[in-house]
Amino acid sequence: MPLLFSQNWLIKANSIYSTINSVCGVLAPIIGGFLYSFLKIQSILILNIFCLFIVIITNFFLTFSNKNIEESEETLESIADKSNDLLKLIVVTGIIFNIGYGLTFSVTIPYLINKVFQIDSKIFGIIQSCFYIGMIFGASLFALRVKNIALSYFSKIFYKLGGIFLLFSLPIFISLDLKFTTAIYIVAMLLFGIQASFFDVGLTSFIQKEIPQNLLGKYLGIFISSSKLFFLLSIFISGIIIDYLSYKSIFLIGASLFVITALLISIIAKKRLP
Repeated sequence: MPLLFSQNWLIKANSIYSTINSVCGVLAPIIGGFLYSFLKIQSILILNIFCLFIVIITNFFLTFSNKNIEESEETLESIADKSNDLLKLIVVTGIIFNIGYGLTFSVTIPYLINKVFQIDSKIFGIIQSCFYIGMIFGASLFALRVKNIALSYFSKIFYKLGGIFLLFSLPIFISLDLKFTTAIYIVAMLLFGIQASFFDVGLTSFIQKEIPQNLLGKYLGIFISSSKLFFLLSIFISGIIIDYLSYKSIFLIGASLFVITALLISIIAKKRLP
């Protein structure tokens, strides 16, 4: 992305990319189900291959800015020595977000809606789709509102995520009517999607801005692999918590992690101020 767009356009480009991904996440199952209703699976696979071929051909027409990226003698370790707190913080924030996301979205929320609250499956689909709708709206809003990204930006996001997780836990501890419970989860999923989009686009733009281009690929590899690893572990851990402890504690654990991370970011952000 930094090779395709200037720094002034980087935030908007990441926002558009996130919006397209979210729209595809909503439309792909709908289109797939529609095609499967009158096409054979072999025809759908051929159509998929054809679409991928078009994407490959399109990539040949992309123009990259002619930048002379000097190969610095610095390694990832030497840069980490110069900006140790910043680099560690980026990795930690990505890990914490993926832990909170994995603890709740993949296992806990479906378990609560289907088993605990016993909400209709159609309503469950609507609640799940609200997350992606929130991501679409969040990515569009991000491009319009955010002009510059500082560390304090992420502390605000984590505080809001902590509040959203407390909203998720409200029907668990307070006996509410099924309609109110459904309404709370629809609102919470929309807000969760918005903040998830704000975090994803913001952190991506922040990394692209702060990390030298000749080391960006290496660093993104470490960041993405560590985040996804902890995401998978959190899914496994959430199942254990539900089976052996209590599902009531999961959102409280997630909210606590987010608030502690927000406090950590605030402390480091103050140290970085001139």
